[in-house]
Amino acid sequence: MHEFQEQQRRAGAVLCDRSTAPHARHFCCPNAEYIAARDDVAVFDLSDRVQLKLTGSARVKFLHSFCSNDIKSLADGRGCEAFVTNIKGRIVGHIFVFVMPDAIWIDSGPGTVETLSGHLGKYAIVEDVDISDESANRGDLLLSGENAATAIANFGVEADPFVIGQHVTHAWQGHAIDVRRTSMLGVPNFLLSVDRGGITQVWQHLIDAGVRPAGAEAFEALRIESLFPIHGQDISDENIAQEAARTELAISFTKGCYLGQEPIARLDSLGHVNKTLRGLRIDGDVKIDAGALIMPSDDDQEIGRVTSVAAIPGQAESVAMGFVRRRFMDAGTQVRVQTADGQSAASVFTLSSG
Repeated sequence: MHEFQEQQRRAGAVLCDRSTAPHARHFCCPNAEYIAARDDVAVFDLSDRVQLKLTGSARVKFLHSFCSNDIKSLADGRGCEAFVTNIKGRIVGHIFVFVMPDAIWIDSGPGTVETLSGHLGKYAIVEDVDISDESANRGDLLLSGENAATAIANFGVEADPFVIGQHVTHAWQGHAIDVRRTSMLGVPNFLLSVDRGGITQVWQHLIDAGVRPAGAEAFEALRIESLFPIHGQDISDENIAQEAARTELAISFTKGCYLGQEPIARLDSLGHVNKTLRGLRIDGDVKIDAGALIMPSDDDQEIGRVTSVAAIPGQAESVAMGFVRRRFMDAGTQVRVQTADGQSAASVFTLSSG
């Protein structure tokens, strides 16, 4: 059997449960996986992500009052990215919201269920809303790449026209698949939320159709290049919402009152933050750890710290993410990053500059 076909067979056989994430560093060739997930199509196992279901007559009003984006404006089949914030406007959670006729689904990063449920649950007791953790019942696969919509057509869903946040529930071979267009990566990408009984079958069907299975090495490189943060690693309740640098995607300044709205609006009126999440491109084969210092190009003062880092598969280059002070935020700004062997030159990039 051809090596790649064998890797495809093994990938379908070893789709892991939530307790073993990240499920694989790679399945065959990290460089090929990275290229496919950007220029063609690849599938990632993200089945350790958290999925919460909100029901009850007050669910729309409730979530609208506790997150940064405009939930009331979302029709059935639409969604958005948002921050759940505390009274100080600081980030308690970073979520995707998907509105259905009878429920609202929240999709969030791994390990966030206790924080989100605990925060929202404090307020749900006074509203007609029920919050249930469905993470054990459903898992996510992420289809990424320019041909991702073509791969989804294999399930009978025409997803090519979907805008970010648009979603649909589709029955396939006795399983319910929620196809959700997201803003997770800088290339077309869709979360497939599948019942646990069908997730391996869906994974294998994609691989049999020629979709390349891809692992954490390719995903981390793409995630950091897209400045998509992980709550608890890149952002936390230490950060006010605008510092995450996803304002256009995740914050509405016209929706009205919500918990944390006042400090967020006040910061918007000032016109700037003192620090913000930025990407760093670093040449060469260097070892950089989370927490590494970020410094100006011409002195040793600390202007930030690395929160995530990944090598670009197949290239002598790494990308990192971290908060930097306002004077160093512009794309192309030259800085230095602490490495295991000293320091390495880096160039700042933003969400729009790539």
